[in-house]
Amino acid sequence: MSQGQKSSDAIGEEGFSSAALPLHSGANESARTATSHDVSEDPQTVYGKTYTTPSSFPAAATAAVLQPSVPLPVDTLHVKGVTWSATPSLEGLATSLLTTGFQATHLGRAIEVVNAMLDWQPPTKEERRRQKESRKAEKDRRKQVREILREHGLPTEIDGSGGSEDSCSSEDSYSSEEEEDMPSEQHGNQQQSEQQLVLRPKKQDRCSIWLSFTSNMISSGLREAFVFLAKHKMIVAAVTSAGGVEEDIIKCLGPTVVGDFALKGSVLRRKGWNRIGNLIVPNENYCKFEDWLQPHLDRLLQRQQEREVVLTPSDITRYLGEAIETHPRHEESFLYWCWKNDIPVFCPGLTDGSLGDNIFFHTYRNPGLVVDVAKDVRRANDLAAGSRCSGLLILGGGLPKHHTCNAHLMKNGAEFAVYLNSASDFDGSDSGARPDEAVSWGKIKVNGNHVKVTADATLTFPLLVAATFARRHFQKQQQQLNFYPAAICLAVAATVYYVIRIIYVAVLRRGGGAIEKPGDNKVYKFQAKQQGGVVYCEQRSCQCRITGCASDPVWSWLTKALQGQA
Repeated sequence: MSQGQKSSDAIGEEGFSSAALPLHSGANESARTATSHDVSEDPQTVYGKTYTTPSSFPAAATAAVLQPSVPLPVDTLHVKGVTWSATPSLEGLATSLLTTGFQATHLGRAIEVVNAMLDWQPPTKEERRRQKESRKAEKDRRKQVREILREHGLPTEIDGSGGSEDSCSSEDSYSSEEEEDMPSEQHGNQQQSEQQLVLRPKKQDRCSIWLSFTSNMISSGLREAFVFLAKHKMIVAAVTSAGGVEEDIIKCLGPTVVGDFALKGSVLRRKGWNRIGNLIVPNENYCKFEDWLQPHLDRLLQRQQEREVVLTPSDITRYLGEAIETHPRHEESFLYWCWKNDIPVFCPGLTDGSLGDNIFFHTYRNPGLVVDVAKDVRRANDLAAGSRCSGLLILGGGLPKHHTCNAHLMKNGAEFAVYLNSASDFDGSDSGARPDEAVSWGKIKVNGNHVKVTADATLTFPLLVAATFARRHFQKQQQQLNFYPAAICLAVAATVYYVIRIIYVAVLRRGGGAIEKPGDNKVYKFQAKQQGGVVYCEQRSCQCRITGCASDPVWSWLTKALQGQA
């Protein structure tokens, strides 16, 4: 028990209640007197053994300082960080984050949320049956309430607090069971029926994880973490800005180097060095990007004219991922792995950056290229609405963050969300908004599992990936590696077994002998010219009928092999 708890116990309920009264008027003089009187009679009851006279302390101040505590919940986590009592490990560090406090605790919560995404499994038939019964019971209850209200001549509109939370927090925003409960007028025409089919959740065995990031994340070393997620098909979609697209290609064409935040802009401008925080991108890299991109814009325009189709931003990002395949460093590209694994990359602000500059130049050199953003927003929203379970990993803010969240408004909110950014919400910006604000809009479910880590994503995201995606990936890989030796041993044993059988039969045939099965007694007989004798094996017991047969190593080996067959 701590010293503060001992003090609280010593105060007692009566002493605390009288001393804690608000003493701000003359009417409370009696309370002061009563308090002083109680203290003089038994000071130790209130103040313990330290104080012996009532004149050594102000009673009201002491009551305020020695405020008793309500007992803490049993499951409260105690603050404790890394003890460094053993060799440091990633697992130990990740485990301690949850109880460290401040943003470390939020990062620990983020790890839990991502692990919950990865652990998610579709509901079983029994769970779906219970959900359907629960929805039916709620519908019947609402119907009864309406009838009662109608009987008493009251408005039949049920207050939203009665059931809106249930509808917002349902496991599946659109399911086949819920469609049965929908009013028939929703299916009144063919177009609405087609919409229902599109929005119906697809069968999935894992949570659909969306990755959203701003362009500076690709400029930093987080690009390699994004590549890891796309390469191993750990995400189903990505949303970024134009800079996130172009910087991925530019890094294949030339390096981005580490600089300093304090480098003077005018000096860098004269040198042709572009600064992104404390990173430097030589302007030469953007010139290389233009040389590489312009011919591809020509091909996109030609494709558009030949096929009479209008390209979307996700069509362009997919094409760029395919086009970079011919470059020697293509496996470093995030767009390449998204193209290879059929992961759409949505970029609603495609023209905001060097990519937009190149499109601008291209309109003068070879005009006619058209980009359809309406078709892409349909694709993104349909993909989100058709997911039975969605998880959002959002790094930074801006347009990618809101575009990702807004797409999930179409399914009444995502089940999981992790925000990693350093923006504040006091100015009402969406970039700094916490997940609970998205809950109010229906972009995250009311009962969703969400957290925001207010810190630089270049610090938090590598730890998050290491403790979740990467740990599971390499654990699975290690399990496979452990399985292979056992499988190889079994294969070798089986091979040796069949080789022995083949050799055994071959020796018998070469020796002119034969294997006989006289009956149920399982007598196996063979005869070899070299020995001129016969070995009988019956029920795993072999006997040599000629002298010297048992001492012959060849026959001894064959006998053992035969015993294995008996």
